[in-house]
Amino acid sequence: MGLVQDWCAAAMANAITSAMLHPLDVAKTHLQLSEISLGRSTAKIASTSIYIPSKVVTPTSTASTTRTLSALYAERGLVGLWAPGLKATCLREMSSSGIRAGFYPQMRDHMEDLIGRDVHAPLLKRVLAAMSTGWLSAILSNPIDVVKIRMISDGATQRYAGVVSAFRSIVQQEGVQALGKGISASVLRGTFISAGELATYDQGKTLLITHVGGRRDDTGIHIGASLMAGLVSTTVAAPFDVLKTRGMNSTESLGPRQILVDAVRKEGLRVLMRGWVPAYCRIGPHAIISFPIMEKFRSLLGLEAI
Repeated sequence: MGLVQDWCAAAMANAITSAMLHPLDVAKTHLQLSEISLGRSTAKIASTSIYIPSKVVTPTSTASTTRTLSALYAERGLVGLWAPGLKATCLREMSSSGIRAGFYPQMRDHMEDLIGRDVHAPLLKRVLAAMSTGWLSAILSNPIDVVKIRMISDGATQRYAGVVSAFRSIVQQEGVQALGKGISASVLRGTFISAGELATYDQGKTLLITHVGGRRDDTGIHIGASLMAGLVSTTVAAPFDVLKTRGMNSTESLGPRQILVDAVRKEGLRVLMRGWVPAYCRIGPHAIISFPIMEKFRSLLGLEAI
């Protein structure tokens, strides 16, 4: 029962937060899918095998988060910034973040038993626990992640009638293996973003309590640790996020190595940080909002603070 409560607290907190910040996820996805050459703007998406909606927004060589959001808003309006892929995003957060953050406390305790409570390596135990729940959640949530990426990239011109229709169409047209597209990059991203976010949040609380004072269930401690977690997790996950997004949006079987080589050759190493700003604008506030909400849900469910 404890594990179910852990999952519920994390799933509800992350789904609520992701729904609030969904437009930033939309902007990040479009930036990551756009191809910007080393010397000039191009008018195509990163690979010819990637589905291109009729009115897809293609940022220029001076693409930015604000420009992308402005272009999307001009094309679709305010509702259009939230609507594409919103249901898929919430379902994805309930499965992915619910497992990743929800299972973390018990995995951390398991790591202490495995490594030994007498071994003074709290950060190592937290990192290993976070990486373990991260790769597990990435594997289990990959199918809904594929649907989410495609529905966001489609924008106003949706090729699927809904989430269920998307699953059905993808399996019928591309085979069930298509739901595993981008899984290698997704697992890497999930593993590192989990370590960067959860382990940093947990360790950050300890550091703040030690040097500033307070308790693990103080809201101020939650917010301070969340700020650290957002910055670290965005940075370590950025390259994997780009590879995952492009791989999942592709209608062909493109491995992360092929996507990486093609992207770096055409656009330079800076492509690996493409979408960092909207990612941080989402992950940073997401951490600040979701962790305190999750801690509140944990308290209401009779669970200890992380």
